[in-house]
Amino acid sequence: MLTIFTPTFNRKHFLLKLYQSLLAQTCQDFTWLLIDDGSTDGTDLLVQSWITENQINIRYIYQQNGGKMRAHNHAVELCETEFFLCIDSDDSLVEDAVEVILKTWGQAGVDGNRFPGRNIQELADQIEGPGAENATLTAKTEEAEDINRKPITENRNLTDPKRKPKDPKRKPTDPKRKSEEQLRKGALAGLVAYKGKSPTETMHGEHFPPGLTTSTLSNLYRKGFQGETTLVFRTEILRQHPFPEFPGEKFIPEAVLYDQIDQDHELLLIPKVLTLCEYHPDGLTAGVRRIRRENPRGWLYYYQQRISREPWGILRYKYLVHAVCFAWQVHESVFGCISAGKFEILTAVPAAVLFRLVGRL
Repeated sequence: MLTIFTPTFNRKHFLLKLYQSLLAQTCQDFTWLLIDDGSTDGTDLLVQSWITENQINIRYIYQQNGGKMRAHNHAVELCETEFFLCIDSDDSLVEDAVEVILKTWGQAGVDGNRFPGRNIQELADQIEGPGAENATLTAKTEEAEDINRKPITENRNLTDPKRKPKDPKRKPTDPKRKSEEQLRKGALAGLVAYKGKSPTETMHGEHFPPGLTTSTLSNLYRKGFQGETTLVFRTEILRQHPFPEFPGEKFIPEAVLYDQIDQDHELLLIPKVLTLCEYHPDGLTAGVRRIRRENPRGWLYYYQQRISREPWGILRYKYLVHAVCFAWQVHESVFGCISAGKFEILTAVPAAVLFRLVGRL
């Protein structure tokens, strides 16, 4: 039912805690899929020892270093389960995380295409965790349809000619059409829960806005939510939204994917901590300026997409300024690659020049 995907690169020293949290799961209906993004620290030998133990279903893939977005795309291609959860190598799961995910989806009677006529308040009452008291869930009136342990070790080269390349030139303003009926507009994309510093504490005391049963991520933040989330997606929807891959770059903001999914789909809210999170100085959250400097096309794509969906205002202006900076960095015409009027782009140029002068992007 569930694939737990972990991208890792020279993070051997963090993986044991995550592995132990998976061993402790009250429900073992999952596969742990590790994509090793070119580690040289003995990660392969450590994971192979766990595969030999055969206590949980582990699938280990080694690939040339290409960044998290390529590892994510690769994992989605390989995923054989209905649901997909990405958890970083330095995070871990609370012991009932898998059980809560599968039971919440099943007990709510969600089939992915409509929100059903079950008493959703009863489901909320069963979820114990921070913010559960704020989850005022209201029932809908539609009918619902009810919605192996062989260890595998594989190697795969990113230059494999059989691997279908992603198209980074596909314009963000032209969302890919869904051909399958179950992916029609309005289908639920999956579930969203909290990240926390303990099973009973969110990272900063945040809770979902009251009165919501389902929501897009962008709507959660518009309504005042400021925390981090645990995201469980239906695999078939992720396959419709691969991360763009740019030659020579290894990073693109994850919001690129979430923004695209937000256009057509909502998520079912679980007001409970499922992921335990820690920050470390060698993680992606560190060295933000370096990451932005080394991945200009990925960041340009992100701002292009945000501009195309943001109405006029301060936030759109901010996106325009950053887009102009990155367009200059990759030697693209700002008028040719930014979906905005010429006058609007010109208003962003002075601030972009200032950003360049002070070394900010």
